[in-house]
Amino acid sequence: AFQGSQSVLAAFDQRVDADDLQRIFSIRRAEPEGDKLRLYTADPGRVIFELVDFARQNDLNILSVNTMMPSLEDVFVELAHGHETPDEAEKKE
Repeated sequence: AFQGSQSVLAAFDQRVDADDLQRIFSIRRAEPEGDKLRLYTADPGRVIFELVDFARQNDLNILSVNTMMPSLEDVFVELAHGHETPDEAEKKE
């Protein structure tokens, strides 16, 4: 239901710029989180395959990869932004 809020938390043996990872097609957004990067996606499995390719191409070792379900905050934000108020619906008509 909240696929866009799923994420992959990845760590590499060298510093990786979040902007470099945002070029990967299936990553919606990449943000640094301590020594790791949080990669938001609708398809975590695909991101993992693409991370392996990225690591190979850039001579990196992947130290850890974890798939993460959306937090309660992610769900709330998605619900809040996904529903229009009656006034907003009227303005569109």
